[in-house]
Amino acid sequence: LVWNPEFLREGFAVQDTVAPDRFVYGVPAGEVGARAVAVLDEVYAQALAAGTPRLVVDLPTSELVKISANAFLATKISFINAMAEIAEVAGADVTALADAIGHDDRIGRKFLNAGLGFGGGCLPKDIRAFQARADELGVGRSLGGPRRRAR
Repeated sequence: LVWNPEFLREGFAVQDTVAPDRFVYGVPAGEVGARAVAVLDEVYAQALAAGTPRLVVDLPTSELVKISANAFLATKISFINAMAEIAEVAGADVTALADAIGHDDRIGRKFLNAGLGFGGGCLPKDIRAFQARADELGVGRSLGGPRRRAR
């Protein structure tokens, strides 16, 4: 068993399949995992040869990679929408604000466009999955969910 999450952006699925920004392999430890890595490396040989980064992690980490990435993107969208409300009352330009904070390499400009919110197939689903997994692990409070004790 391996976990190989995909990172396909809406409207760019073919491009992201042919030239992804990274590969994440979630594999078990030992020889079984080493064989799985070899098979995946063969499948992705062309993209790996072109320099696509590859991260080999354990199964629990790989399970969280995609849903946490999408939750973070949703956070950026929610943040800029909150800033748009404040900017409107303050008389500020939220687009100029997003441009200014987006120049900070730690923040970046992507996903800082104010609008109606976010939708699509992955962001809402992955936020729910992230919360559900945190609840299962007994740390739902970390994401603002129910307070439960770890098992």
